[in-house]
Amino acid sequence: MDGRSELVLTPLELLDRLSSLITPPRVHKHRYCGVLAPNARLRQAVIAFIVEPAVIERILTHVGEPTDPPAVLPARAPPQLDLGFDQDPDRLDPSGETWPDMDQSAGAPDEAWN
Repeated sequence: MDGRSELVLTPLELLDRLSSLITPPRVHKHRYCGVLAPNARLRQAVIAFIVEPAVIERILTHVGEPTDPPAVLPARAPPQLDLGFDQDPDRLDPSGETWPDMDQSAGAPDEAWN
């Protein structure tokens, strides 16, 4: 297993799950969790929010942490070979087509398409 899972929902189930993410009217849009949650026991220990870059840099330097953000690496290509989308000549069908035509009507009675 690679950790992925799949969830199949009907359109109404999808709308029901999405609607639970919308906050009701006249309710705060920001919610805090952890130490910043309204009823957290350690909330009183939080002295302040520090938003000034110079102060943040001084604090990080004092505690020995890096002051520059980590380097952002360039995006990599998706692992297409792992997904089996490669165009390997050994996988060709006898007609030489890489991906044969997919006739989804095969085996269906003609009146089903009327």
